Amino acid sequence: MSRWLLVGVLAGYYLHGAGRVDANGPPAVDSDVRQAVGKGLARVLVEVRTSPTAQPEGGLTTPGAVVTQRAAIAAAQGDVLSRLPRSHFALIRRYESVPFLALQIDADALRALEAMGDVVTRVLSDQTFAPTTRQ
Repeated sequence: MSRWLLVGVLAGYYLHGAGRVDANGPPAVDSDVRQAVGKGLARVLVEVRTSPTAQPEGGLTTPGAVVTQRAAIAAAQGDVLSRLPRSHFALIRRYESVPFLALQIDADALRALEAMGDVVTRVLSDQTFAPTTRQ
């Protein structure tokens, strides 16, 4: 998947809040994720919980606001990573400007993520799609 397509997909989820969970509720977990970890490992996108006033960077009016928001994202990501069982996940990518982590996880890591309602909003399947041509 191209880097820009992935950023677009993440931005769409972020902007439109598909499947969002209220603050401090248990994270929403895609059924595809549960099925994949039942068979072994799954690639996932973890949405970390940030400030309720967080918004896409294009809507931030000052460079300082961008820095502050990115710092909040990084802190939430760090919290999640520090609480995962070390030998049960692999970090694929930390995103700077959107509140997501790309991980490879097993069932133990999924259970840990499900217990992190204070810092995790959703666990989505990280799927790649073949390019298509316009008809």
